[in-house]
Amino acid sequence: MNNVKLNLLIERLVKEEIRKSLLREATLNLDEDVDYIFEKGFSKFFKKLLAGQRPNIRDVKAVKDVEFAVLDSSELPSEESKRAHAVNPVTIHCGLWFSKRSKGLYEPFAKKIYISVQTSAISALYKGFTSKDIEPDQQQSFKSETESATSTKSTIYHELSHWIRDSLSNKHIEKILGRASAAGIKNPNASLNIKNLGLPDTYMTNYEIDALIHNIKQFKRDMSEDEWNSLTFLDLIRMIPSINKVFNRLRTNWIEFYASSAGKNKPSWSRNWAKEFVKMLIKRMSRENLLGNNMRKMNYNNWRY
Repeated sequence: MNNVKLNLLIERLVKEEIRKSLLREATLNLDEDVDYIFEKGFSKFFKKLLAGQRPNIRDVKAVKDVEFAVLDSSELPSEESKRAHAVNPVTIHCGLWFSKRSKGLYEPFAKKIYISVQTSAISALYKGFTSKDIEPDQQQSFKSETESATSTKSTIYHELSHWIRDSLSNKHIEKILGRASAAGIKNPNASLNIKNLGLPDTYMTNYEIDALIHNIKQFKRDMSEDEWNSLTFLDLIRMIPSINKVFNRLRTNWIEFYASSAGKNKPSWSRNWAKEFVKMLIKRMSRENLLGNNMRKMNYNNWRY
C-alpha cells in the first residue's frame, strides 16, 4: 500500500470514526454489568489478595495464564448489553492473562473479551514490592491495582464499552482492526497507522478516548463527591493505570524527540502529544460532567507534569 492510498484510507476512517463518535456521545450506564462480571470473575481473587494471600507462585514465575471464570454476554443485565448480545454475542474471560500483555482486550473476530488483573503488579507483589518501592509517578497506579477492586472494574467498563459501541455502531472497531491487519501483511507500519487513525498513539483515537472515559467513570463511581472534587487532573493521571501508562508513553516519546540531536524520532513527535492527550480527555470529561472542582481550576495551557 503506497503512502497516497494509505493517507486516503486513514482520512476516510477518521471521518467515519468522528461521525460515529458524534452519534454515540454520552457514556454508557454499565454499572450492573461491571458489578456482575466482577462478582462472578474476580471477587474471590480480590478477597484473598486483600487478605494477604497470593496466586500460585509457580504460575506467576512461569507467567502462566490463569482463568478464573468464563461468562457469556447473554448473562449481562443492562439493556445496552442485551442489545449488543443480540447482534454480536461474545464470551468474557476473567483471569490473570500474562500472554495478552494487557489488562483488557476486546477481540471482535474471535468474539471474546479478556479481562485481567494487572499481571505486572501481581509479579511485583511477589518480589516484595510495596507502593513505596515504585517510582513516585507510578505509586498511585500501583496502589489502584493491588489495594482495591476499582482498577479491575474500570478495565471491565473499558472493554464492555468497546464491545457495545462496536456492536451497535456498524462494527467500526472490527473494520479498523480488519483493515489494519490486512495492511500489516505487507507493511507493519501501515497497519499501525491505520489502527492509530494517523495519530501517534492508538489511545488518542476517538474509540479509545471513549473507552478511557468509562475507566474514569468507574473511578468516580467508587469515590465520594468530596474525594472526587479534591482531585487535580494530575492526581487522576497518577491514579488510573491505563491513563498513567498512555500519558507517560506519550510524554517520554516527546522528551526523547527533543533530546535527540540526530533527529531519529518521528517528525510528528515535535508536538507535545501528552498535552494533546490530556486536552482530549478534559474536553470529553467536561461534556460528560466528570470533571471535579479542582480539575476545572487548572490552567492547562501552562500545565507542566
